[in-house]
Amino acid sequence: MRYGFCTGFATKQKDGIDYPLLQAIKAWGYDYAELPLMLTNALGEKAFDELESALQELDLAADATCNLFPSHLKLLGPWADKGLIAAYLDQAFERMARLGTYKVVFGSSGARDLPSGMSREEGMKQLVELLIHRMVPKLERYGIQLVMEPISQQEANFITSLPEGMAVVEKVGSPHVTLLADSVHMLRDQEDMEHLNRYYPYLDHIHISELGRRLPTASYSAGLEKFLQKLKQRGYSKTVSFEPVPCPEPQGPAKALRLLRWVFEGEGAKG
Repeated sequence: MRYGFCTGFATKQKDGIDYPLLQAIKAWGYDYAELPLMLTNALGEKAFDELESALQELDLAADATCNLFPSHLKLLGPWADKGLIAAYLDQAFERMARLGTYKVVFGSSGARDLPSGMSREEGMKQLVELLIHRMVPKLERYGIQLVMEPISQQEANFITSLPEGMAVVEKVGSPHVTLLADSVHMLRDQEDMEHLNRYYPYLDHIHISELGRRLPTASYSAGLEKFLQKLKQRGYSKTVSFEPVPCPEPQGPAKALRLLRWVFEGEGAKG
């Protein structure tokens, strides 16, 4: 198991890298930081060089990245610009490779939402074509896994459940495109936790936090406990990242990590 910490919601610094947070992630004992791709891809070359050097100095990995596309880069409908999308992805994949990232989360509801008047069938057709023709060749070239993230109906109008995410995976038909499960989105929509069991063979990444993106530092709600137990029962041992808002307790993220390791690893991980 590899344990990570997402930086996107956890910092107020949205237009640059929060280096004190990266230092804290390492000190708390996490294996990797999960940075927003739309942020790292927007950095100037000098700033990106500084990020690459800082991660190396901290000996902090970047296994996964989230926020694949910025909301202004529309992927579906008449505003989708194939040239801009291609240029964005060219740099994005090069930078992921430089950081050693091997999983990219495709949430990005603002970019992938259905535009007004578009049917779900047409949206699915366009999204699958984008993945097959623009993404899969790069995923294969760079050895990166794309994990589809269903997003709750409060935030998105397209691909809002694991069954819908699985429909994309099946239509693309590439081993480089699989699924992510996020506890917040499943809890918000009261999605059937049995979906974790049904689609388990395709789950390659997990996001965890309580509703409100609170960090669980001492115990779990009944919903999150059920979410985690489903994964434990199936023997999940890949990558899992906390995706919380800032925690008011300085050592809260370290406590959350110990608690999570206790769930998956048992007695030897509690200390």
